[in-house]
Amino acid sequence: MTDSEQGGSSENRRKRLLFRAQRRGFKEVDLIFGAWADANLARLNETEMDQFEALLTAKDQDVYAW
Repeated sequence: MTDSEQGGSSENRRKRLLFRAQRRGFKEVDLIFGAWADANLARLNETEMDQFEALLTAKDQDVYAW
């Protein structure tokens, strides 16, 4: 998706993804995704951010089981 489709700049999108990764609702998954996002989002390109955003739609119980 382009920046305009996401509602802003790549930096705003990164901030939004970080927030979502840290506050999914299942504490263990929040810690895993949040820590990974904090360490890696800055270097992701648009395609990789699309993939990470898709991962964030997975159910918490499924992610925890992985």
